[in-house]
Parts: sequence; structure tokens; C-alpha cells
Amino acid sequence: MFGSVLLVIAAVGGGWLALGRADPLFVVPGAGWAAVAGALACVGRPSARLSGGLSLAVVVILALVQWAAAGWVDWLPTFVAGLVSAILLMAAWAVALFARSRSPWGRIAIFVMLAACAWGWQLAATSMVARAYTPVFGVKPARVAVVTSLPLFAPSRGDLAAILGGTVNDAPAITALQRYFDLVPMADVDAMALEQGDALLLAHPAALPPETLVAIDAYVRGGGQAVVLADALLDAELPYPLGDPRNPPVSTMLDPLLSHWGLAIAPARAGVRLGSDGRHRLMMSSAGEVAIRSAQCRSAADGLVARCRIGQGQAVIVGDADLLDPSLWRSPAGATGPAGWRSANIGWLADQLQPCRAIQCTGFAQPVWMR
Repeated sequence: MFGSVLLVIAAVGGGWLALGRADPLFVVPGAGWAAVAGALACVGRPSARLSGGLSLAVVVILALVQWAAAGWVDWLPTFVAGLVSAILLMAAWAVALFARSRSPWGRIAIFVMLAACAWGWQLAATSMVARAYTPVFGVKPARVAVVTSLPLFAPSRGDLAAILGGTVNDAPAITALQRYFDLVPMADVDAMALEQGDALLLAHPAALPPETLVAIDAYVRGGGQAVVLADALLDAELPYPLGDPRNPPVSTMLDPLLSHWGLAIAPARAGVRLGSDGRHRLMMSSAGEVAIRSAQCRSAADGLVARCRIGQGQAVIVGDADLLDPSLWRSPAGATGPAGWRSANIGWLADQLQPCRAIQCTGFAQPVWMR
């Protein structure tokens, strides 16, 4: 009874179905309701041995669900979820046994109190679970130079009056990435400016002059880390009327640089596409596969990504820039933190920009994406 209610709450109310995840911590906010339901159905008296058995049973169930859905198990959060669920059940069970010896009105009052406690636990636990996914830095965030034509930073997202009035904010993708990095937008790119950053993000930039492309190539070959979002067919809403030259280009303007690295972006395939890269699930729109013509590159994420060793540095090329669109990674409910993401787009992008630092700042729990 308890395990069934717990799984239903996790699947429907906890976010497993809505977000496509099998995170064990998602059962914790609803464990209070499952405990109340389980306590009402239980007979006998709770005991320490029974509590341990229930905790182990929940751990086994959650581990099997993760393995079946995602192919791996996030063990520490799984043990925490099992322990918390068993403790809540035993507490609710003890209160239910006490209620059975009370008068009818007394039992009603006690069960109303149990329901109120379950509701309060849900609110408190939801906040705690969200914090478990929040990155915690032990080092100074990396400085990432961003070159883009997309309306990502506040100055490019509104008219002058709105910008001066402070009513325009950065795009959600920038706000999310700022959890990991110090992002520095760059309009003029040269070798000196690039050397001041720890990594470079080329997010579907406009046409760049040859000297800028040379500087970017030299930066990577000298040991730099770059992530290139080269969209074959941009789906993002244009910030200006159709035909306005201030709009981002419809397709990538980085063909000369990519060709120099032995790459090409294939024509886009319409619709949303899912790609898997390790434990990450990526969601893209009208993405183009990255054709590889160099032995220094290898394909990833079902052909949508290429990882290249360029001289002493590395470049990650993605055939899509729409992955920054919040509709492809943020919860439909509007949650902004990693606990509410429906794809790994932002976390994956952070890991490509600075793998070591991204790992060091990982929260207590990680998203367990369903395959």
C-alpha cells in the first residue's frame, strides 16, 4: 500500500511524468501523504525492525525504477528518500494507532492534524529538494565570454526606455547559466579579450569578420575551451520585425570556421529532437546534425554534437541554438532551478564549458533522466 501510493505520488505529483525524470528525491515532498495513507491501512504496531525493512524496501523500489528508466542509480539521494519515507510512515502509523483509542470526534481531529502535517511537510520538503539540486561553488566561478546575436542579455531584449527603466531582464538561459559562471557578453572579439576568459560560448553569432574567426581559432588551438551553437534553422522568436537586419541570422554564419575544423552543419530536420549524451538528455528544435570530416573530432548526442581536439584546446559544436529556449528545458510550471528542468540543456552546456568546475559545483542530487 505505502509503496504503491509513494510511486503514484512521485509519478503524477512529484514530476516523474511531467519532467521525464526518475529522481528519487521527488518522492520526498509527497511522502507525508503516502505515510498517512499507509498508516490508515496498517495494522499492528510499528517497530524499529519494521522501520528498517520499510526503508530498505523503498530504496530497492526506487533503485529498480531508476535502473529501468535511466540505466543508472543516484544512490545517496535514494537512501535519503528511503529513510525519510520510512520515518514519516512510522510516525504517521504511531499517531494512527493512538487515534484508534480516541472518541470518533477525537479520531477525526487527529486525522485532520495528520493531513495538515502532510501538507506542511510537502511545502517544506519541496523547498529542501530544490536546494539539493542547487550548485554549490567551492571555487570562484569561471569567466565565460559570450558572443551571440540572440537576444539573451538585457540590452538586446527591449527598447532603450525599458532598458533604462530596469524592466528588462536577461533571458532565462543566461540567468540559469549565471548559477555556474560569470558571463561576459562581447561585441568586439580579439585575441586579448579572449585570453581574459576561461571559456568561450559562441551562441549563434552574426557574421564575424575574418580576423575575428582567426582569433577564435588561435584561442582554441592555444588551449582554450569553446562551445559553438551553430543552428541550421533558428526557431527562436525574432526580437525585431521580419527583415530587420538586427535580427539573428536564420542559419549559422560560422561555416568558414567550422569548415576549417573539418565540420559542416547538415540541413535542419523540423521538429523537436531528443539527444542523449551520457547521463544527459538534450532537447533541441529544428537541429542539424554535425557532419565530421576530421579525425580530431568525434560525434555525440545522436549526431547532433561534435567534440573536437583543436591544437591544444577543445571545441564542442552543436547543430542547434534553440536549446537555450526555456520551453525546451524549463518546467511547464515555470520552476527555474535544476530541480524543475525538463531536459539537461543548461546543465550539459555548463559541463561542456568547464567540465571540472561544473562537476565541482554539482548539488547533492543529480537529475536522473528517463531514456
